[in-house]
Amino acid sequence: MTLVSRHYRNVCLTPLHPAPDPAWLFAYAAYDDTGAAIEDLRFRRGHRQSQVDPVPTEEPSRLDGDHLFAGILFNHYGHFLLEGLTRLWALRRAAPDRTILWLRHHGRPMRSWHGQIFALFGIDQARFRFVEGATRIDRLEVPESGWISPTHSAPEYFDAIRLRCGTPVTPGRKVWLSRSRLADNQGRILGEAELEAVLRRRGWDIVHPETLSVAEQIDRLDGAEHIAGFEGSAFHTLLFMDVPGRVQIFARRRPASRHFGIIAEQKGFAQALHYPALDYVSGAAARVVSRLVDPDEVLACLVP
Repeated sequence: MTLVSRHYRNVCLTPLHPAPDPAWLFAYAAYDDTGAAIEDLRFRRGHRQSQVDPVPTEEPSRLDGDHLFAGILFNHYGHFLLEGLTRLWALRRAAPDRTILWLRHHGRPMRSWHGQIFALFGIDQARFRFVEGATRIDRLEVPESGWISPTHSAPEYFDAIRLRCGTPVTPGRKVWLSRSRLADNQGRILGEAELEAVLRRRGWDIVHPETLSVAEQIDRLDGAEHIAGFEGSAFHTLLFMDVPGRVQIFARRRPASRHFGIIAEQKGFAQALHYPALDYVSGAAARVVSRLVDPDEVLACLVP
């Protein structure tokens, strides 16, 4: 498929905020100069979507000139790579002085890793503008989304987000993406540290992604023969590169996220998903803390 952009004039946008009805993902206003809601600006995730707020009663501030709509600046690493950079294909093609317009995710500021990612793509943050209140935009280009979770993706999305191409595999290089140093409320696996001690003795590189820059994470993964770990956002970093080796993900919940399977299929690398026995300790959803029942069950899967 070929992604396209559509152009609108006198667009009214308001900041994103929680939707009053939980059936909606969140809410914001997006109208054209006729007062019609702009469907191209509606966010979608599976069968859910963003709610279109009523036309604001206050007079919007004016944003003159031509602007490129980037989307929502999600503050979750995995969601940002998949859903926040869904229009990256257009950002990378845009003129270097083109103004880029973002919606903040519930008013949250940019994080340091956002800046690192934009720097890797050569996108100057000085070009960014954020919708901080009701705003009337003179001219707005709205690129088509290259990824709509979890069923729609376009080759342009994967081409645009790839930073490393064709790195050959390094035989014997094995990387374990660790969660053992995460806080208790971030989905730790009790017993993972003991598992890692065994892996380290067997020649595995134990990587703690949260302690590294994005560029350092890419360097540690690029060209590895074997990448494994418990399910988590760190596996989204594989979007930045070709993956010549094999990947094994150990699920933390049932069912595991469908995204990782889609990424592997679209990028064409070998990946296996395992469901090791885990005992519930605390928390809910993605923040569940679990205890690994049998480390040998994981180790057996990692035998070449």
